[in-house]
Amino acid sequence: MSRVLISFLGTAQPKEREYRTANYQFNDGQQYTSSFIASAIKQHDSIDKMFLIGTVKSMWEEVYRSFAGDSVDDDIYVQLSDHCTQSTAHSPLILPHRAAVEDAMGKGSKAVLIRYGLNEQEIEYNANVIFQLEQELNTGDELYVDITHSFRSLPLFLMNCLIYLQNVSRRSVKIKTIYYGMLDVSGELGYTPVVELKNILEMNDWIVGAYTFANFGNAYKISEMMSEQDPEASERLERFTELMNLNYLTAIKNEAQSLSSIRNKDFSSPMANMVVSPIIKDFIRDFMSAEKQSVFQFRLAQWHLKHKNYSASYLTLLESIVTYVCECEGKDINDKDCRDDAKQLIWSSKRYNELRKIFNRTNAIRNSIAHQVERNSSYTAMIKKLKESIESLKKIIN
Repeated sequence: MSRVLISFLGTAQPKEREYRTANYQFNDGQQYTSSFIASAIKQHDSIDKMFLIGTVKSMWEEVYRSFAGDSVDDDIYVQLSDHCTQSTAHSPLILPHRAAVEDAMGKGSKAVLIRYGLNEQEIEYNANVIFQLEQELNTGDELYVDITHSFRSLPLFLMNCLIYLQNVSRRSVKIKTIYYGMLDVSGELGYTPVVELKNILEMNDWIVGAYTFANFGNAYKISEMMSEQDPEASERLERFTELMNLNYLTAIKNEAQSLSSIRNKDFSSPMANMVVSPIIKDFIRDFMSAEKQSVFQFRLAQWHLKHKNYSASYLTLLESIVTYVCECEGKDINDKDCRDDAKQLIWSSKRYNELRKIFNRTNAIRNSIAHQVERNSSYTAMIKKLKESIESLKKIIN
């Protein structure tokens, strides 16, 4: 595992090809005097390698001069300066003495060239460059992201690309923090505060968690985020998710009832209050008004259909029909023999003619899905028939 700094490199003013020296102060009070915030972060966080991202017009000569120190080669510096100064938005992405720049930055470091991001094609190109950085990372690497410099649009967009990488990368990389050096207040304070924008990462996690919970009943992410601030709520959410994934119908209803104990809870995190309570309230509103188990199961089948969990919807729909017959006949809905008797009644009793039609066509497709039996119906036809069955059953159960 390595600590990797990803920093954005600016161009400064046309006639000022250097950053002014600043006293960068971190949250713990430590200060570092440097013309590059990347240098200050490298010292503060014991960074192992750096990826500096910039355009061909960025101040690569100053990167070389700053990190090379006493080993700077004046000829290399001048050639870099001439090349970068004369470059434009349309220049090829070529950096002379790139290897020298990267060696000065430290072992494993990279000078990453991107476009200005002037149009959709350039933005797409830049995104691909960021995604390719994954190949330079190792499993478990921690990323420190600095968005102090460069065009404001570039760090904002490319930072989101990095967040995407964190969520999908097989290398399990993690963004440790996001830094921003507040150079605008240096004169007023006498130092440059380096603020950590951890709220951006937290908010992204809540967005992911809220989406998966609201759309798939999957509360793993939210449960993980709440594990320290509210272990009880975290445990309830995880248990509910496990049961939803199993589609364990009776237990789901019981667990959904237990969620009601945290729906009006005042959490210490504002984001938890914004996300958890409303979603739980919506779920309880949709399901907990169902006094009969058959109605609960039918509504759960509707919920699975709405969220495109088609196989679970087919299974739950069939179970709701069997449960409904058990209820009509006064049989124990949780007893296997009683449920088998209910199925026999569905197939034989004239009382359940309409239910039989729905059950048979639903069961046939469900069996073909579960047992990998080839059918003439296409998958779109299977989905259409599921919707039709739910609409038909709505007239009987609900």
